[in-house]
Amino acid sequence: MTALIPLLLASACSPIDDRVPMFGESGDAFEPCQPNADGKLNIVIDGDTLDLSDGTRVRLLGLDTPEVYDVEEPECFGPEASDFVKEALEDVEDLELGFDEVCTDAHGRTLAYVWFNEVVDEGDEPDRIFLNELILREGYASFYELDVELRRRETLLAAEAEAIAEGKGLHGACE
Repeated sequence: MTALIPLLLASACSPIDDRVPMFGESGDAFEPCQPNADGKLNIVIDGDTLDLSDGTRVRLLGLDTPEVYDVEEPECFGPEASDFVKEALEDVEDLELGFDEVCTDAHGRTLAYVWFNEVVDEGDEPDRIFLNELILREGYASFYELDVELRRRETLLAAEAEAIAEGKGLHGACE
C-alpha cells in the first residue's frame, strides 16, 4: 500500500478527464490537491488572492491583478481590483474550488478556479458565477498562464479580450 502513495500523489494533479475537479461534488473531490480546503471564505486579500476559514490561501488561476501590498506604491488599478473582488464576495460564504494540472505555487498558495452562487432576485435560483472569468471580463486583471496550458484558458482569454476591446478597467486606465 505504501508504494502506491507516491504514485497517487504524483498523479493527483494530472488531468484524468477534461472535467475540472471541484470540492463539493459527490465522489469527485480532488482532495489530493488540497485535502484541507473547506471552501468557506474568510477574507479577500487582494484582487487575486483569498483566504479560506481553514487557513488555506488561494491564488486565483489564470489571472494577475495589479499589486497592492509589498510594493512601494499600489500599482495602477490594484486597489480597484481588490475592492471589486471584496464587493463581489461580500455576502458569499461558500466557494466552489476547481483545480488544474498545477495545484500550488512557489509561495505555497493553492491555485484554484473559484465559483460562487449569487442570488439576484429573492426566490429565484442563484446564478453560478465563475470568479476568475468575472474579474478578467470586468478588466480588473490580465490573463496569466503558468508553465502548463490551463484547462479554462480559452474562457479566460475570451473574457480578457472582451475587457480589452471595451477598454474596461485597467485596460482603459493604465498604460
